[in-house]
Amino acid sequence: MRIGRNAEERLQIAYVVAFAVVLALVAAVVFVAFRATIRAQVYERLDALARNAFDQVHEHDGRLEIESDANDLASPDRLLARREVVEWFIDGRLRRRIGIALPPRDRHHLDAADEEYFVRTLASRERGFSVRVAEAADFTQAPLRQIAIGLSIGWFVTSLGAGVFGNILGRRVFATLESAARRQGEFVADASHELRGPLTVITTNASSILRDETYNDPRIRARLENIMDAARQMDRLAARLLMLARLDSVDVPARATVDLRSLVRAIIAVYHPLAGERELRFDEPSGEPIAVAGDPDDLRRIVENIVENAIAYTPERGRITVTTGIDGGGPFVTIEDTGIGIAGEDLPRIFDRFWRGDEARGSATSAGLGLAIVQRLAARNGAQIDVTSELGSGTTFTVRFKAASRTAAADSPAGIAAEVR
Repeated sequence: MRIGRNAEERLQIAYVVAFAVVLALVAAVVFVAFRATIRAQVYERLDALARNAFDQVHEHDGRLEIESDANDLASPDRLLARREVVEWFIDGRLRRRIGIALPPRDRHHLDAADEEYFVRTLASRERGFSVRVAEAADFTQAPLRQIAIGLSIGWFVTSLGAGVFGNILGRRVFATLESAARRQGEFVADASHELRGPLTVITTNASSILRDETYNDPRIRARLENIMDAARQMDRLAARLLMLARLDSVDVPARATVDLRSLVRAIIAVYHPLAGERELRFDEPSGEPIAVAGDPDDLRRIVENIVENAIAYTPERGRITVTTGIDGGGPFVTIEDTGIGIAGEDLPRIFDRFWRGDEARGSATSAGLGLAIVQRLAARNGAQIDVTSELGSGTTFTVRFKAASRTAAADSPAGIAAEVR
């Protein structure tokens, strides 16, 4: 099995994106925490300043007055430098200000804070005065901007480093996986190839003995026929394992233009004797050629394996309909049988290697590799396979191929139908 370059790139991109998103969330949390801390410190400082300013208001001869040394509360230069202000209101009227000037506000809005200011207010309703302290928000924006810039740079550098590291690590991991998959494929291919030699010897010798009239004992001949059947089944298994190993090691098939209808007619001719043994009949398709693009051998194996499956799982005197044509989805071939069918819950698994379903389907002499090969061949050639089935009623396979450049994409009737009765 070869791991495609696209899969490797997608995995690396997903890793970098996931890491960058997580890192961005962490940076956002850190920024919010810093901002909340700075705001808390500002309000804590303003609260202390407001309490001290509140203590500067005293009653003198029945009137409220602000002490003359209120300027000592905070240096005007320091307040201006920090863009802060202290204001005293008596009977709703501004009586004194130290620091920057705020937008005018009446006594009913002393607690409101403009978006550009942090504001704290202390009021004595009984005595009719209040103190308002504020700080311009832009004084705290500078450190927040520096923090945001630092986090952004850190996020970018870390994400870039993670991308480089992920690329290096991903290449090593994929190289290891590809090496292991290649060794596995080589083992399967070598084992399948080596098995076919002894199996050929077994089949040849058993066939030779059966042709020898000296061995006319029915029991011996029956056992020899069982040996030949088992050897042929093992030979088919070895051949399919070898094919899967080769498919896994080659990603790009040959490209050619193939007449789908001629291909189907040729396959029907090959399987006509097998259908006759089970009292099935093929009607050869006819009609105009349908040009499809793909590897000729791959396309032939796709249709062959599905037809072989249909014959294997259709009872005697059953019916198999093979239809080819072109519709809005492009060229297609449909193989529909009246066989034993597949349970709905098993449909997602039919293309798994060595899967044969329930006992009814497992009774057939199949290794469960045919449809796995079909799926792999279809993927190599850009074909799509749709399967519908009803247990006890039959199964329908529809394979849609890529149209060759000369094939019109316009809708057309279903075209031809080959029936197996």
